[in-house]
Amino acid sequence: MKKAMVALMLLGTGLVVLGAGCSKDEEKGGDKGGGASADSIGIAECDAYFKAIDNCKDAMVKTGLQSGAKAMHDSWKAAAANAAAKDTLKTSCKTATDAIVESCAK
Repeated sequence: MKKAMVALMLLGTGLVVLGAGCSKDEEKGGDKGGGASADSIGIAECDAYFKAIDNCKDAMVKTGLQSGAKAMHDSWKAAAANAAAKDTLKTSCKTATDAIVESCAK
């Protein structure tokens, strides 16, 4: 669990830096009112992250992840609007999803 939390913290920090480069025009989208997973990021690796949270069997891990899911969703959605950031975002989302799957399997 510590490994997953550290990975998520690093990922979040990296995305904040990545998002800082986006202009106001690129920051479109966001949650449409149904929770973080209701609005697709548009990148399969990122959408898989939220599905992994929904499918998590460990209640404590799931609760912890859900508490930051909306902020993560909004951050990734804004980053996904920046074409130059998409490849980095795919890799980051895949890493975060793998960490969740590993944590939730225990």
